[in-house]
Amino acid sequence: MATTRPGHDAGIRAARARLGVADDVEAEALVLHHLDPPAHESLFVVFGPADRAIGVALVDASTGALEASAKLPGTGRALPVDAGAARAIAGADQAADVRLAWRPSRASMSPMLPLWEVRAGDADPVYIDQHGRTWTAAQLTTPGAPG
Repeated sequence: MATTRPGHDAGIRAARARLGVADDVEAEALVLHHLDPPAHESLFVVFGPADRAIGVALVDASTGALEASAKLPGTGRALPVDAGAARAIAGADQAADVRLAWRPSRASMSPMLPLWEVRAGDADPVYIDQHGRTWTAAQLTTPGAPG
């Protein structure tokens, strides 16, 4: 289970209640960085074993408010591409920083399908979607915009 900051527990409890997830079901909370203004952070909470997720929720990291939730069938991963796979797809070494990020774009229309931002040294970040496709910052245009 990932470590959460003080105040996150209330949001995770709200997500459990909304999804009907029992207290004994494991939960992992990953910080999701919203790149569009106003920049803020959410917790991307995955309920159940990593390879058999039964639900996901977005919780505002500063207020604990539930932003979105979805039930999953428990037959696969909530995030098909994990941080290690994103690093490999980007061709980055183990020293590269990898974090969940999102903004509305052609790469992802929903924060429930976040991107992995991979930063290696001074190079521009590369973004990896949950289908394993690579995007540059310039390609993260608003939905429908040319780019």
